[in-house]
Amino acid sequence: MKTQKILLSALLGCLFVSAAATEVEPSPAKVVKNAPYSAVVDQETQRDLADGNQITSKTSTLHYRDSAGNTRQEIRGPNGEVQSITIQTAADNAMYTLVPAARLAIKLSLDRINARAAAVGTAAGSAIKARIENERKDGEDVIIKRATPNSNTYANIVPLVAGAYGDMKWASKTITKDLGTRTIEGLKAEGKLRSYEIPAGEAGNRKPIVVTDESWYSPELQVTLYSKHSDARTGVAVFRLSNLKRAEPAAGLFSVPPDYTVNDVTSAPEKALGEIEAQWKKK
Repeated sequence: MKTQKILLSALLGCLFVSAAATEVEPSPAKVVKNAPYSAVVDQETQRDLADGNQITSKTSTLHYRDSAGNTRQEIRGPNGEVQSITIQTAADNAMYTLVPAARLAIKLSLDRINARAAAVGTAAGSAIKARIENERKDGEDVIIKRATPNSNTYANIVPLVAGAYGDMKWASKTITKDLGTRTIEGLKAEGKLRSYEIPAGEAGNRKPIVVTDESWYSPELQVTLYSKHSDARTGVAVFRLSNLKRAEPAAGLFSVPPDYTVNDVTSAPEKALGEIEAQWKKK
């Protein structure tokens, strides 16, 4: 009796496409109503090199949310100039990326993309299930395998997914510690510390590597107020919210200016996902 091995890297790729379709900056989140605010969010990264040198970077973003759940983020450059603006409207779940220099608004209808991405996942799952059943009807045992760092298929997966998957073995053993509560920007924040260890030799490392994530979340505002990611391989990344104001932001912040040209690009990723769905249905 032969044993048929089915590799799920292709399905993993489809799921990544699904995630990528909705992980457009800023990452879409659930609509939070009746919790308006405005704040500055600073994101800093620091990496210390073996020769004593240090690489640092910092970006500042203005965040706004109104009582209806609409959001706006303004990315500022080093001199404080607005580089890009992203608005997500709660009523139609659409995302608009404004380009001030071109007076252009790029629109993505997230509901349409999410629906197509879900269809891709369903088609991929059905195709794999059907293949498994066919193999079993032929009297073969079937082993379901995920791609591993040593497989050729794995090497072809999007690098971001491959990197994340490489740590899954150790991240699955994450230890979570409750840090209690503290006040940040006048809000009660709940702290968590999550960490996992990569044993010596597992990633070419001479000593164990400990990866930690510290986060402080406000249940009232339903946002993370502070987070710190530490990894000896990549350095330290800090997310910090400051200058918090609870007043209702101006309504005009959440609409596209009338002199902007709106370019709806939803059809492009929607079409790409549709083609992937069709391919899986043929399998």
